[in-house]
Amino acid sequence: MIEMNIGNPGKNGLFNVRQSEFKNKETSTMNTFSKLTMMMAMAAIGAFANDHLVQIRDHARDLEQDFRGMHSAVKSKKINQADLQARLDATAVRLEELKSVANEFAAANPELAASKDGKLAQDLVALIAHFHDQKSQLVEAGAKNKGLLKTHAEGLAKRASMLRQVAERLAASSGV
Repeated sequence: MIEMNIGNPGKNGLFNVRQSEFKNKETSTMNTFSKLTMMMAMAAIGAFANDHLVQIRDHARDLEQDFRGMHSAVKSKKINQADLQARLDATAVRLEELKSVANEFAAANPELAASKDGKLAQDLVALIAHFHDQKSQLVEAGAKNKGLLKTHAEGLAKRASMLRQVAERLAASSGV
């Protein structure tokens, strides 16, 4: 509210302004600006988390499809060792990308990474990497391990599916 004393100029010239009301408006504007800035920062953090989670979900989905394809090829006995090794090398590249994105997610979102689903996602990535390495050793060992190769491919597909589901839950809980 502004008070005007036209007849008596006072200290402030022609107009006397109540300083307390001016400060209240200034404080109110600063609070609004602070809240708006905080909301934008939280939305940006959620967007980055969501981007990482979308990438994790997509990599997990692709790995699941690759492993299911390997499982069916080994099961139907329509694949030789060279083709299996080529498929395994292709999944190794995708797995490295997945591990990189998972590490970026954990570094950028420590509170989500520390949650139950965040820890589960990290464990699943580590487990998929471990079994992928085991599968590589089995392929190098030759044709005598076809049953074990088939079982590993099926297990990897299941774990990739679980990782995809966990990433979707994390994205839903991040609020974006």
